[in-house]
Amino acid sequence: MAYLSKDTFKAYSTVPAADIDAFEIVNPGWLDAQCELISSGTIDSRLRIRYPNLPFQAPYPSKVIEWCVAILTQRYYLRRGCDPADPMLQTIWEAAKTASAELLEAATHATGLFDLPATQGATESAATERSTWCSVDASPYDWLDTQRRNVYG
Repeated sequence: MAYLSKDTFKAYSTVPAADIDAFEIVNPGWLDAQCELISSGTIDSRLRIRYPNLPFQAPYPSKVIEWCVAILTQRYYLRRGCDPADPMLQTIWEAAKTASAELLEAATHATGLFDLPATQGATESAATERSTWCSVDASPYDWLDTQRRNVYG
């Protein structure tokens, strides 16, 4: 389930709604496919370690919607084509970079500064603590001892 729909993208994006409608006529289904890719391929895959109960439940956290819109706006302009000299593009690219950086920060288990709720308006965190999956009790010098025993007996 995508966190963003075409209508939600129209509501939150800086792209004019008429442009999105015209784009959808030329590229039917592309926006919906990108919404799904960003939701499951980018956001869920990055956050799954810290938030194992993904996908988030509706109503989705506003920060997740913000990341989706920023990333999709950049992809929209790349697909539609744009004037590289347009100063507005710099703002769009910076917003997408910021969203990617914040997403990475939210996924960092130890130092993540974002604490996303399971749904918008919930007070408890969706993050869970995970235990270690393995333990290595050998000292860093055990390989030397093993090698010495194998060579000298």
